[in-house]
Amino acid sequence: MRTLLALVVLTPFLSAQSPVEPHANLPFAGSEIRRVLLLARDAALQQQRVEGGMLGGWLPDRLQTLMTGFRAIDDWQDAVVLQKRVNKAHKVDVLYAPPHANPGDYQRLRHIAEQFDSEYDRDTGLQRIVSQELADGFVDDAEQSVSSIPGAYIRSQTYTDIAVFRWKQGQVDAAGTSFEAATNTALKMKDSFMVNPLQGEARQLDNIAKRRYEAGDGPGAVAMFAHLRSMAEEADEPFRSFLCGDSARTQAELGLFDGARSSVRCIRDEPDRKSVENEIAEQETMQSQPAKAIANAMGAADPVDQVGLLADIGAKQAEAGNKNEAMRALDQALGIVPHLSGANQWLAYRLRLIAVTYLRMGARDKGELALQTLRALKESAVSHLDQYDFLYDLAVGYAAFGHFDQAHSYISEMDNPNEQACNAVAYEQAQQGEADEAVIWAEHLRDPSARTSALVGIVEAMLDANEAHMAKTNR
Repeated sequence: MRTLLALVVLTPFLSAQSPVEPHANLPFAGSEIRRVLLLARDAALQQQRVEGGMLGGWLPDRLQTLMTGFRAIDDWQDAVVLQKRVNKAHKVDVLYAPPHANPGDYQRLRHIAEQFDSEYDRDTGLQRIVSQELADGFVDDAEQSVSSIPGAYIRSQTYTDIAVFRWKQGQVDAAGTSFEAATNTALKMKDSFMVNPLQGEARQLDNIAKRRYEAGDGPGAVAMFAHLRSMAEEADEPFRSFLCGDSARTQAELGLFDGARSSVRCIRDEPDRKSVENEIAEQETMQSQPAKAIANAMGAADPVDQVGLLADIGAKQAEAGNKNEAMRALDQALGIVPHLSGANQWLAYRLRLIAVTYLRMGARDKGELALQTLRALKESAVSHLDQYDFLYDLAVGYAAFGHFDQAHSYISEMDNPNEQACNAVAYEQAQQGEADEAVIWAEHLRDPSARTSALVGIVEAMLDANEAHMAKTNR
């Protein structure tokens, strides 16, 4: 649930594929979740009235989470109220099938989606229907309906969703067929809403290979990256450079350094090629030689760059389980900060990353010190934008450490409360055992968008806690 819903993906539907059954030991009862869902629904509808049909922002994502929540607790009656009361601009965001849906329900949803005015809404609506069909077990129906998605970009994404789903179900041959369909569809991309269709096409092809690797099909992904490299070598500019560069960077990110070096060779422009080669070398050094990576970071000319590089190294080493190297990098970064002459939003984010990474490794005292440093640096932020971003990182950072009164105070200092900060703070408070207190705080947020985001964050935390509990008990 914490995965940003900027792109419509399979996860929300998979997490809600079967309603939460009554269970005495669940962290949150369905009635508790319903209470917050109804508060969030009212806030979202008020936000909709204030925005007057304006597109963009976080409201579409919040509405999708509410529908997922109602579906998860088998409360379809209240979900239908939301479906009926949203305006035309948000009908696609509440396009969900009821719990225990049958093929006829999905056919009716497809008919609704096909009537949407904009091509983007039609595409995304049909994609969501396919994702729900997969989650409900109608895999063959889902695959057959992909061809009804008009736009090649979203159709390719949806074939990739099906391929990943089939691979995880052990359907290797069927997954390969779906990956091939995703690739062939991506080669037809000419979607009008894309600023640069050729670059979008290259990135989608690269993303298919990446998702294939992350799903567990390493050999298939490596073969696909090799195929993309051959395809790029025969292509004209600028598609050739787009595909070579994206493929090289992604393979380096995944640790496929031999493939990355092969891909980078097909970049014709020497400065571009050198730049990508340097990125690959940095990634490889960071993964295989952390001590050398730390030394290289300390050698950067700009102290702010030193902090950023060391923070990244520390976070990645912590994720890899290399606690000693992670601590060394973070300690070095934190030692540089007091000697900096200025502060900006980029530095604020890095300090929050340092603090949270310390916390995850059990070094709470060092994390608290990083937060105190972040708070002190806020006073030296000059621009209004920098100050706003410092408030964001302070609020989210203090919430991670359980200091909710301080987190709330930083949000109250914002002229316009940041929706994502409200969402993250409320999620943390509910996750850390203070759901009732989080609801009280959220209800007192005067801005409807901030209130919606905070209440939805509480819902997300509740659903995540129940899902984690059920996963643990079902092992």
